Amino acid sequence: MLHEGILKHFASAAFATFAVATLGLTPSPASAFDEVVVFGDSLSDSGNAGRFSNGPVWVEGVAHGLGLSVRPSEFGGTNYAIGGARLDPASGPTSLPAQMQKTPRGE
Repeated sequence: MLHEGILKHFASAAFATFAVATLGLTPSPASAFDEVVVFGDSLSDSGNAGRFSNGPVWVEGVAHGLGLSVRPSEFGGTNYAIGGARLDPASGPTSLPAQMQKTPRGE
C-alpha cells in the first residue's frame, strides 16, 4: 500500500536523522548511503517551490552529515518535497503520494 511505503521511507529518514544528530556520526569514505531522497512539504523543500527558510532546511543538514548533497528535483535532484504538500492524494500533483510517483522507481 502506498501509505505503508511513505511510512517506511519516513522511518528510514527519521533513523538517519537521529543517528547523525545524536550520535555525532561523521561521513566516512564507505558511506552506507549513496543518496538522500526527500518527500515532504515546506519544511523539507530546498527549492522546488522556492525557499521557505533563510538558510538550509533540515534535510540539507542530514545530507551534509552523511557526506552527501541534496538538490531540488526540479533541478535534477532527489528532493521531491514541495511547499504546501498534503498527504491526501486528491490534493493534487504536490501531494506526498504524487511526489513518490515522481521518483525513478515510483515506489
